[in-house]
Amino acid sequence: MAARRELILRAASEAGPETVSWLAELAASGDELAAIAAQALGSVKSPSAASALLAIATARGPVITRANAARALGAAGGAAEIPALAALAANGREAVRVRQEAALALGSIGDDGIVPVLASALEAAANDGGSEAEQLRISLVQALGGIDSPSAQEVLAAHAGRDLSPTERAFVARARDSQGGGIEAHRAVP
Repeated sequence: MAARRELILRAASEAGPETVSWLAELAASGDELAAIAAQALGSVKSPSAASALLAIATARGPVITRANAARALGAAGGAAEIPALAALAANGREAVRVRQEAALALGSIGDDGIVPVLASALEAAANDGGSEAEQLRISLVQALGGIDSPSAQEVLAAHAGRDLSPTERAFVARARDSQGGGIEAHRAVP
């Protein structure tokens, strides 16, 4: 099993479209290596795999597979993937995990043009008091924190004025304090 695990992880580091499809199939299989394949899918960084990752993220399938494909688009994707990732992040009917990873991928891409989409999703989630909504808001805050622009700063400042839990308030403060440090500066718990 260790050799197969190593093979899967190595395949992800050199992944093209065919490898991404294979990882997605394995992740959805329920096989003993499915979780490793899903994790590997999330670590794909090759721009040549972006269209395959996008197809997986936006298709029907297991949430974990789709979420990891969306996550990988933060490193492998670019401007061409922004509209689909924005649609995923803003879609209230999508699984929260997929929405979170789409938002974080957008923050990693870092285009100021997506701030209105992230702001709209944050506004929509602001009125939902559930724990899943808070998790989504935190991901949206992290994404906004990865975009160094006045418009992202304004959205974060407005959100900071809301009645937030201590956890969410800490994430907002961290995003505002370290804005411009990239999305990886915002992924860790403060």
